[in-house]
Amino acid sequence: MTPTPKILIVEDQYTSFEFMSRLLIRTGYKVLSHVTTGIDAIESVKDNAPDLIPMDINLEGDMDGIETAVAIKDISDAPVIYLSTHFDDITFERARVSGAQGYFVKPVRYMEFQTNIEMIINKRKADIELKHKTAIDRAMVGTSKTIIQTRYISIKEISDLLLHHAKALTESVYGYVGYIDAETGFLVAPTLTTDIWDNCNIANKNFVFERFKGLWGWVLDNKKPLLANNPENDHRSTGIPTGHIPITWVFF
Repeated sequence: MTPTPKILIVEDQYTSFEFMSRLLIRTGYKVLSHVTTGIDAIESVKDNAPDLIPMDINLEGDMDGIETAVAIKDISDAPVIYLSTHFDDITFERARVSGAQGYFVKPVRYMEFQTNIEMIINKRKADIELKHKTAIDRAMVGTSKTIIQTRYISIKEISDLLLHHAKALTESVYGYVGYIDAETGFLVAPTLTTDIWDNCNIANKNFVFERFKGLWGWVLDNKKPLLANNPENDHRSTGIPTGHIPITWVFF
C-alpha cells in the first residue's frame, strides 16, 4: 500500500494556510502541523520527512522562505514551491537559483495549485522509484561481477556481500543472510556471526536453525515476502527471545 504523501505548509498567514490545507486534504494528502517560521520548518522536516513543502517567502523570524529552503536542502530532498504576494526581479532570481520546483503568486488559484501539486508529487514518486530500481540493478550487477570474477568465493563471503547490499537498499542497521543446507534442511545464517553476534545477548545463541518458526519461519514455509512495522504484535510472531536486539520493523 502506497503511503499518503505528507505536505508541510510553511505560511505565516493562517487564512492562507487554512485554504491550502483544506484543498490538499480534500485531494487526499496529509497536511502536517502548521509552522510559521524557518526554524520551525527545519525542525518539522527533521521530524516528519515531508514529501512536498509549499513555502511562503515572507516568513516571521530571522529567516525568509528562500533562506529556509536552502537550509532544508541539506537535510531533505523534498521539493519546495514558493508562495508570495509578488515577485520582483531580485526575489525571482533568488528563488530560481535556490532550486525550487515552482512558485505561486497569492492568492493561490485552486486548479492551478492542485494541478501543480499533483504533478510535483507524481514526479517525485517516479524519481524515487527510478533511483531505487537503479540501486537494485547496480547491486545485482556488482554482486554477479564479484562472484564471476573471483576464482574461489565461499558461501560466507557471498552471504556477507548480499547482506551489505540488502542493508544499504533497505537502510537497515541490522540484517542477516542465510541458506538452506541441502543435506540437513536447516537454515544456516553465517552472517549472524559478523553482523549481530556481539550485540545479541540471547542465551545459547546459534546461527544454525533446525526449526522454522516465527515470522521468518512463516516466510520460508509460505514462500512469500513479509513486511511488519510492529513485528512483536504480528499474529504470525512467536515472540522475541530474551536478550534479542530490539526490533521495530522487519522485511523478509
